This record gives sequence, structure tokens and C-alpha cells, in this order.
Amino acid sequence: MKKTIAFVAVCLLNSTPLKAEEDRLSQSGFFVGAQAGYNYLGTKMDTTSNTTPNGIQILSVSNKKSKRAHSFTGGVLIGYLREINQRFFAGVDLEGNFDTIDLKQKFSQNLQDFEYKACRQFNLLPSFIIGAQLGERFKLFLKLGFALSSFEYSVKNNTDNIKITRRLFEVGLAPSLVNEFKINQNFAVLATATYEFYKKSKVTFLGTISPAIPTDNNVLKMRPNNFSLKFGIKYYL
Repeated sequence: MKKTIAFVAVCLLNSTPLKAEEDRLSQSGFFVGAQAGYNYLGTKMDTTSNTTPNGIQILSVSNKKSKRAHSFTGGVLIGYLREINQRFFAGVDLEGNFDTIDLKQKFSQNLQDFEYKACRQFNLLPSFIIGAQLGERFKLFLKLGFALSSFEYSVKNNTDNIKITRRLFEVGLAPSLVNEFKINQNFAVLATATYEFYKKSKVTFLGTISPAIPTDNNVLKMRPNNFSLKFGIKYYL
């Protein structure tokens, strides 16, 4: 009986450190994931339409309005996480997201209806990660990243169906706060809140959008700052 108890005790003493070591080492490594959620963009669209036949400005119409857009967003992420010690982590990741952000502003000039439009096509968020273990299954991360977004800007004459489009690649800052709950050894669920800061964009559309006017110079100014809240799943390789 004593030999049996001694044997069980030795097994427990030998296995517990190994199991703890296994769990600890499993915190480091590559991961992939997918996420989806809510997107919000609030800004002021500052538009100016200049009528300039033969290079001489004869009419200028300006308009500034606050605009808001709500949309779905979703994408994938890939990255690497390294355990610094049993409580703190560091790493890098890359998010690729698509959304349906769409802002519009209409105005009338010379008995014709015009519309400015701004929409985002996709964005990339490369980030540095620092984080802490809050419990056996919870982690909290701060992501310090860059926002790389492709926007399409356009001005359209709805009366004559004439449209001028420009595409710009905007660069900004994108801090994120991430709360992660580990389901098992490989899978985790996460909630991510991100705010993207961009500089003010100035887009000039050179071209004729009214057949009655030889040349138009239309300008759109806006700062496309964006907030998103996403929920997803992560798989540690």
C-alpha cells in the first residue's frame, strides 16, 4: 500500500510541472483567425464646386455637412505571439478587412443635381501587440498599428449621368483594445475595438461634369476617421 501511494505521488509530481510547462509553451506561436462586426464613420464633408470656363472662375458653391455611416465589416487576421514570461506577451499581427462604408452629399447648381460620394473598398491593419494574462483563460491586448485603406471618391452629375472618380490610398494610426478568451489549447474567441485616425483628405476632381460648362473644378475635403467593434475566433497553430 505504501509503495502504491509513493508511486502515485511520484507520478503527480512529475506530471504537474510537465503539464504546466506544456500550457505555458503553448501560449507562443503563430495564429490565424476571422472576425466580423460593426463599423462607424463620422466626419464632415466639405465640398466646393467651382465653375471655371476658360480658366476664369464665375461661380463657386461650397457646402459643409456632418455625415455618419454605419456598416458591416469583416475579415481575417494572421500573426505571431510570443510569451515574455508567464504573464506578459508581445507579438505582431496583420488584419485584412472589407466593409461597406458609404458617405454621400448632394447639391444643386445651374438647375442640375450633383452628388459627392466617398466609400472604402478595403483596409489593412499591421500592428505590434503587447498583452497580459488576466486569468487562466483571459488575455487583454493593446495593439498599436497603422491603418492602410483604399478609398474611392467621386462626384456625379445625376441629371446628365456624368461621373468622375478618384481612388486614394490613405495611411493613418489604428490603436486597438482586444479581449481574448481561450476555449481550449488551440481555439480562442476575441472582441476587438479599433479607432482609425487619418489626416484630412483633399480630393480635386478636374473635368467636365456638366455639358453646358466647359470646365469644372470640384473639391472634396474630409477626415475619414473610423471606429469598429469586431468579434471573432482565433486558432493557434
